[in-house]
Amino acid sequence: MPYSINEGQLYDNDRLLGDAEAIYIDSRQHDVQGFIKRGLYPSEWPRFIIKQLPVADYLFVTPSGLIVGIESKTANDFHTSRFEQRLQRQSRELLDWVDIPIWGLMLLPAEEWTTPCLTDMVKWQAMGGSIQVLPWDAFQIAQVLTELRTILQPGSHLRSVLRGDDYQRPEDIPMSPCATALRRIFRGVGIKTALLLDNRYEGDIIKALNAPEEEWSQIPRVTAGILAQKRNLCKT
Repeated sequence: MPYSINEGQLYDNDRLLGDAEAIYIDSRQHDVQGFIKRGLYPSEWPRFIIKQLPVADYLFVTPSGLIVGIESKTANDFHTSRFEQRLQRQSRELLDWVDIPIWGLMLLPAEEWTTPCLTDMVKWQAMGGSIQVLPWDAFQIAQVLTELRTILQPGSHLRSVLRGDDYQRPEDIPMSPCATALRRIFRGVGIKTALLLDNRYEGDIIKALNAPEEEWSQIPRVTAGILAQKRNLCKT
């Protein structure tokens, strides 16, 4: 692998590129280069360094020591370089030179992906390559690179994309006037209990309050404390 790390420094074969904690931008990426030279990005971001890179348009090392290379293409660039077989050479080099090879794809206005390009994206991923959609804006590109440098490494943080579900929580369920009133009147009546009582007495708060304790006690989660409150309320 021609890109390598030695004592915190990043090398292209025997040529020193610089600090392995920096993010490298190929000098031919003119829009991003102009943004970097103005130095308008947040000070807490990694340092950006402009270099002529033999392979990849963007290059960085993750905190765990993995070398990431991104070959950036707009849809038209992708189609043209694929037709001229330049993309094939660049992709082979990415696979050989870095630990995590990525196609950074950008769809500009009026551009579109052809079917052969779309199927090649699937082939690329099946062979171990990755795809990252890149924004048009230079600031956002730099922001994406900064985020990728942090997340492209093994760890439990990757599982956040699988966490959560779309099951409806009780607090997301619209509450009827009866259920809302029961929650407010009785301490200890939560959302689920209020919904069960509301369903049992068909949304009629008067019917619910006048029902015998024996019926309430059959409702799950109705405690002795709730029954005592009902008893005291109904006496007044």
